[in-house]
Amino acid sequence: MWVLDTAGGPAFIEFLTAHWNEIRDVILARSTQTNEAGRCTIHNLLYSEINGPITV
Repeated sequence: MWVLDTAGGPAFIEFLTAHWNEIRDVILARSTQTNEAGRCTIHNLLYSEINGPITV
């Protein structure tokens, strides 16, 4: 695993450039669940139809 002292600007880009082949391998080997907002859309539509509080 890598240690990154700072995630600010040029230092972060330098880190990515220096370790890109390793980082790329990790990115390609893993997946990320990114559709949470899409799955909540129907709930938000339903909540907007409720008059008054939905919790006590």
